[in-house]
Amino acid sequence: MSYIGTNYKGVQRLTQRLDEDAEDGTIQCAIERAMVRGLRPVYGARLALSSRTDAGVHAYQNYANCDLTHPLAETLYKPSFITDATNRILQENGHEIIILESLLVPSYFHSRVNAKWRSYVYRLASIRNHPNDSSKIYNNLRTRLPVSQVNRCHVVGFIDLDLIQQCIEMLKGEHDFASFSTRDTNQKDKSTIKNIEQLELRRCQPLTDFEMANNHYSMIDFFELHIKSKSFLYNQVRRMVTAILDVGMGRLKLSNIEKMLSVPNWHHPLASTMVPACGLYLVEVGYDPN
Repeated sequence: MSYIGTNYKGVQRLTQRLDEDAEDGTIQCAIERAMVRGLRPVYGARLALSSRTDAGVHAYQNYANCDLTHPLAETLYKPSFITDATNRILQENGHEIIILESLLVPSYFHSRVNAKWRSYVYRLASIRNHPNDSSKIYNNLRTRLPVSQVNRCHVVGFIDLDLIQQCIEMLKGEHDFASFSTRDTNQKDKSTIKNIEQLELRRCQPLTDFEMANNHYSMIDFFELHIKSKSFLYNQVRRMVTAILDVGMGRLKLSNIEKMLSVPNWHHPLASTMVPACGLYLVEVGYDPN
């Protein structure tokens, strides 16, 4: 499935009700309601999600598995029918959610447990001629964006790309990332050591030809931070991006990042802020093709 998370309270449901009238503003709830209405499974539909994304976070590809019992005995749903019927209900109700594909999987398969890796992108806009105000955590430069990019990326002033690249190199590989996470009370004993397999800054151009011809946007540079690991701590991606941008904007020094890695701390004083959710996209979840 893919979705624009701006108007949702995250992907994971907040209520436990299974009936089709239950609504809690989450992506999971919207999909389950659409499946119940479009498919009429005997025992309803409950998704098991591969990855949890917070309110406002988007996804190009997220995954979930679900057991569905057809109302006709000894009958299986066709995967294409599941996709089409669910998408029809989602579209009728104005949801920014698309089911990309449905597949039959073995009974032991679980989209979270069997995931081999996850990759994210954080999309960023930098206004070259606009300094960052050190008296504020982040400037609100949202109005400088073309409307097509509002709630699709995070915008800042000038950033030092050399410093950002040095910070990226420091964060690659295996580290204790406690300083770059929000403590999840439900998983307080979880290991905070993670291996960042990929961390790369790429310049991109998401504007249309019409927008590129508008001089109002000629001073905006767009970037994507690509991040890949087997798994991540709660809020780790956004807090890592925050640290990288803080270095690029002069709010933190590279020595601060080194200390955050060498002396991990759940409540590190330098990690009190977090970039907004609007720039974060879950790109892909990797599985063994067999």
